[in-house]
Amino acid sequence: MSANGAVTLATSDTRRATLFLRTKQGKVRQVNLCLRPNVLKPTVSLDGQRIAYVRDEDRAVVWHDVTPTAPYPVGPAHLLKGPPVKAKPDDGGNLRKLIDFSRTSRYLVEAAADSATFPVRVWDPKTGRRHDLPKNIPGIKSIWFGPDDTTLVAMGATASQTDAMDTVDIRTGTRRRLVRDGRESGVSGDGSVAVTCHQGDGESSANALYQTVRVADRRVLRSYRADTTSCGPAVLDAMGDRFVLPDYGDTWEVVSVDGDDRPREVIAPSRVSTDITPERFLLGSEKEPVLAFKGDSSISGQTLVSADGDTAYGVPRLLGDGRTVLVRLGEKGDSLRVMETEGDNRDLATVSVKAKTPPAKEQVIAINKAETLMADVIHP
Repeated sequence: MSANGAVTLATSDTRRATLFLRTKQGKVRQVNLCLRPNVLKPTVSLDGQRIAYVRDEDRAVVWHDVTPTAPYPVGPAHLLKGPPVKAKPDDGGNLRKLIDFSRTSRYLVEAAADSATFPVRVWDPKTGRRHDLPKNIPGIKSIWFGPDDTTLVAMGATASQTDAMDTVDIRTGTRRRLVRDGRESGVSGDGSVAVTCHQGDGESSANALYQTVRVADRRVLRSYRADTTSCGPAVLDAMGDRFVLPDYGDTWEVVSVDGDDRPREVIAPSRVSTDITPERFLLGSEKEPVLAFKGDSSISGQTLVSADGDTAYGVPRLLGDGRTVLVRLGEKGDSLRVMETEGDNRDLATVSVKAKTPPAKEQVIAINKAETLMADVIHP
């Protein structure tokens, strides 16, 4: 998925590839690639102008240019030719090859997970030239480009099954430690910021500690204590500005990667599992973050609505397509408001109810079919 969520390359259970293009008006265009070979590891560049995948038949990497406004938006296939970087399948039969575009889309990295034999390879897709790193990096679990075209971020596992993350200079193979003994670690789409978590300690009542690290100079930008001792998945946005912390409660937190601003509480999406981070992407803006997530047969986006605000009196009534709500507020239900359920949660209309006896909380607000009138019970 591209940084703005406008370009998504997905594969079906039968490994057929489909490109989804989302316009500024919210319409989605679906393009079946109609490729002869089945494909794996669908990958989209940060700007959405290139896609890549691994051919199932020979494990070769192929890339295409993408022009979203063209009658047929997918350009010709370009095969990256060279000695294969082989990868063994995992227990589920899934290919364990890793590919990623650089921030500028100029380069593409190819590696094999958990391999001590095969090199990490960097391609120039336009020319087809390749560069194998001078030193192998054994035990890679994930690999990304950093904030420039000469830096990689490689993550592996330690003997204690925690995350170890290094920056790697493509030209020299020099490695520098970025994260030690972390959990649930990841990198922003532009490669500028890494996030990791250090498990808390129940005996000492120390909660889990999340840290964000700037990849360019390995400086810790923020350390944030969660409300629990266990590390959970953190989802960074593409530009490394903020991350969301899913929780098992009614609210999640959106945290800035730098500074000490109070995290913004948002209402937990009802349809999103808290288990699988690689299938989630944080999109949208600071005021209106959107969590995109992969389900069994679809990719969906859900706005993370702020949990800040007054407590409803009784049961609110959603209006129209759910973007607005009619709700009673106040200790005695003496205020009726029409409010947005997304974005800034603005008040669209407010009416004061002057009644000596407040309405019963279980009383349902009656609304006509056209949603232009409502009825309430006022006691004398």
